Amino acid sequence: PSRSPRRSTDENHRRICTTWTKIIISILLAVACKQKMSVDAESIARTFSSNIDGHSFIVTGGSSGIGEETARVLTKHGGQVIIASHDIPRGQSAADRINKVPGNRGLAKFRQLDLASFDSIDNFVNNFTASSTSLHGLILNAGLFSPTFGLSHDGLEQVLQVNHLGHQHLATSLTQILNSTKQSRVVVVSSWWSAKFAPEFAKPFTAETYPTKGFQAYGTAKLANVRFAREFSRRMNARTYSVHPGLIHTNLGTARGDGIAARLEKLGATMFWTFMWPFTKSVQQG
Repeated sequence: PSRSPRRSTDENHRRICTTWTKIIISILLAVACKQKMSVDAESIARTFSSNIDGHSFIVTGGSSGIGEETARVLTKHGGQVIIASHDIPRGQSAADRINKVPGNRGLAKFRQLDLASFDSIDNFVNNFTASSTSLHGLILNAGLFSPTFGLSHDGLEQVLQVNHLGHQHLATSLTQILNSTKQSRVVVVSSWWSAKFAPEFAKPFTAETYPTKGFQAYGTAKLANVRFAREFSRRMNARTYSVHPGLIHTNLGTARGDGIAARLEKLGATMFWTFMWPFTKSVQQG
């Protein structure tokens, strides 16, 4: 007996759905393979190890994520690295972990630096310049994303200060030692959000104007990173670069503190990174 038109239509729909499912799965697998097979920091460092050995570096946000990985690789290849972080236990633990790795030719040290406080930045700079005569690499990596409005110790919107204003103050305060160091470099870790979510110009956000979910606030700060890097490079002897490392699976998005709001934000960040895993790079690749 001949098949009914309705049955034929249902079979066609199933075939179409199956085909599109296979296509989507293939795309996801291709993206995942591309991300997971990217070149990592270790292979790059091996290529340029002569530019690392015996040189001095500061890495902000070096207590976790790509900051810690950067500090680890630099130390392994002979760099003298300062891990700058606001969190004393985590920062010291990161330095201890790095120094315990067999075969390291350099040394990692922890120094407290809270980018949400200009006084903390000034203290860090004074202590560093009092004990160091050179700075070959300043890596401005620390970042803060928050879906809710908050103020820094200086009364400024916290996302803008931690991501941009604090880093700008740190770099400009280290201008003299950077200029006096041959072939010094400044690397500002920005983000594709600088173009996706940021307007060309924007006033600092307030509690009333803070954007829903915080994406625009983060993007605005990252756009400021890009523009700062360009202008700093123009004015100083130090070569300055802004970079987008890719979507890296880190703890970005977790709020400071242990309150209920911070815990909810940490839960949301965990769910986000779990869902986005196929599209992310590891910290080693970042």
